[in-house]
Amino acid sequence: MQVIPFQVRQLWSSHEIRLLVLLSLILQIFLIFLAPLRKRSANRILSLLLWSFYLSADYVATLALGNLLNMQTQDTDESMSGDIMAFWAPFLLLHLGGPDSITSYSLEDNELWWRHLLGLVVQVSVAVLIFLESLPSPLYWKPAILVFIVGFLKFGERTLALRSASMDELRDSMVHKPDPGPNYPKFMEEYVSRREAGLNAYIKREDEPLPPDKEAELATIVLSDVKVIHKGYHFFTIFKRIAVDLVLTFRDRLESQPFFWSRTPAQAFRLVEVELSFLYDILHTKALHVHSPCGRFLRGLSFGLIFLALVLFHQCDKQGYKRVDITITYVLLSAALVLEIMSIVLLLVSDWMIVWLDRRHMESLAAAIIRHVNLVLPNGKPRWSNSMRQYDLIRYFRRRPVSNIFLQINLPSLPHLFAGKLKAAKVNIIEYFPKVKETWRNCWYISSLDVPDYLKKLIFEELKRKSKSAQNSSDLNGLRSCRGELALKQESCINLMWSVQKEFDESIMLWHIATTLCNQTEVSHSEQSGDERTYYRENNNKSRGGEVHVEIENSNSEEDQIGNDEKHYSTKLRAEISKMVSNYMMYLLVLQPAMMPPGIGKIRFQDTCAEAEKFFEAEEPAQDDKHACLLLLDVVTEIEPIEVKGDRSKSVLFDACRLAKELKQLNADKRWRVASAVWLELLGYAAINCGAYSHAKQLSSGGELLSHIWFLMVHMGIGEQYRIESGHARVKLIVDK
Repeated sequence: MQVIPFQVRQLWSSHEIRLLVLLSLILQIFLIFLAPLRKRSANRILSLLLWSFYLSADYVATLALGNLLNMQTQDTDESMSGDIMAFWAPFLLLHLGGPDSITSYSLEDNELWWRHLLGLVVQVSVAVLIFLESLPSPLYWKPAILVFIVGFLKFGERTLALRSASMDELRDSMVHKPDPGPNYPKFMEEYVSRREAGLNAYIKREDEPLPPDKEAELATIVLSDVKVIHKGYHFFTIFKRIAVDLVLTFRDRLESQPFFWSRTPAQAFRLVEVELSFLYDILHTKALHVHSPCGRFLRGLSFGLIFLALVLFHQCDKQGYKRVDITITYVLLSAALVLEIMSIVLLLVSDWMIVWLDRRHMESLAAAIIRHVNLVLPNGKPRWSNSMRQYDLIRYFRRRPVSNIFLQINLPSLPHLFAGKLKAAKVNIIEYFPKVKETWRNCWYISSLDVPDYLKKLIFEELKRKSKSAQNSSDLNGLRSCRGELALKQESCINLMWSVQKEFDESIMLWHIATTLCNQTEVSHSEQSGDERTYYRENNNKSRGGEVHVEIENSNSEEDQIGNDEKHYSTKLRAEISKMVSNYMMYLLVLQPAMMPPGIGKIRFQDTCAEAEKFFEAEEPAQDDKHACLLLLDVVTEIEPIEVKGDRSKSVLFDACRLAKELKQLNADKRWRVASAVWLELLGYAAINCGAYSHAKQLSSGGELLSHIWFLMVHMGIGEQYRIESGHARVKLIVDK
């Protein structure tokens, strides 16, 4: 049985290599354009496309090399004129080297660098063999050698980049030389000998002097775009150690803390954004090698060799060769030249080049580059998605997603089984694949909104206030364990302490459901005031991979008045902050559990969903989310649910109703002040207790707000990485005569 039509089979047989080579080139073009977008976009369709292109590029180039070798070793009419096709083998090596903007799709690819090294040896050997097989007619050996050199260098550079980005190599590159400290045995020997000689010997200790405050002059200065990138790179070289679980010193904290305290929230988050952008570059691109003296030299060498190869090929005699093969060769050479030019342009406008220029006192040139980039990108060059996904459990409880995807198939009918007849049947694919069903249901309720400036401001001010209030290192370390207790104590809400003293995932679900219940049953903002400062606008045109992108528009600038004298506005703003942080934390708990502290969040989520579905099936149908919340709040919860149900079910639905009722006993201003403060502490606890590997992994998917808070907290001195609290003491042996 021939599934593929004869015409297609014939076309593939006669043009297989040509099609594969062109497809390999097209994939490289897609990669070089799409790869820079993934660190600044959380679009799932983009991630899927990039993943497909990344894997297909290597497979297609490898398959084309194999077919070229097969053609060269066969004694056919096609192989007699195949030496021009043998010239394509070095281009396939060039494609296997990949663009500078992507070396790995995920962190796991870096750990498998040795596989790419083996692939380098095998593919280069195949290309050499193809070239040697074509030597009886060596018309194009000169341009082929030039392209072969470039392809080998590119492929080797990619392998080196993967190796240097693997966690072990990255950690080894950041580890300082072993530090044995002062010579303790020799000092003690001298001390004992003096005492045995009858001399009054004693030790005088002088602590190591603190480093000078290098940032004092920048306390009141607004940093330019160039200085923001330069300072971001400076702190990146220090704090990149936390990405591989290495320790920081008290000197690092003394340098970072005052500097960030003196920054505005916008500048602080921009600095962190630059740092994480540099971290992404060393993990997933060739930046570490490209922006070295050797890398810059290789870029110029590659451009020169390919240009020379194009000139030499143009001068060769092309009589006797098919026009289509000559055209494809010109396309490969021209495309390689254009891609090299693009690589050089991207190198010149990168943040790495800005730092290089600023270090050489060419700030005006660096500023000119940034201005020209801003002309192309009016909002500046984004370095992450600046978005936070939202997941609303009440909406998930109340509604049922479209979960019926039927497929018309033919199934054997029992009465006609022996007659060989089939009958048509509709099969619901979703119901037959539970994992697909769960993923579909979860993605149906994911929305996305841009992180507003007033949320960044509130986060920054809270972290700054807490880090400044710490008296010593012990107090700073204690801030890492705050999960809402500090906020409840400050607001004199000790009666709510039970809700934050449970397991972390349970506290998240309790406060999420309670926040939604309170928010949905509040008097609408439009009834309170006609001045709508903040509103949601669901834009279905911006739906991305099942997500609805939600924008929050605010009439104020980045310096929104968190502590405005207008009390009502402050209350409304904190209510919005509580809602968006609550939905974001719920999204992380359900769909990004690796970024949360270990727990049984999945079991608790499933049991809560099951209890909610059972509740809403027994009640009257909820008209909307507000009605559903009112139905839940109408349930009498005087007795704790665990006393009635036991603890076999891990549902927290009615415990959250109890929490919501206690919150609603507070006046609106205090309620949302408490809720927003608790949510910010929960957010900080999740950020600082998430593994460094999980934070780094999210950088290739648009980044997470949680990762930016993590870096900001470490800069503020709140982090477990500060394990060196004092330097070498200067100890003197004093002898009184």
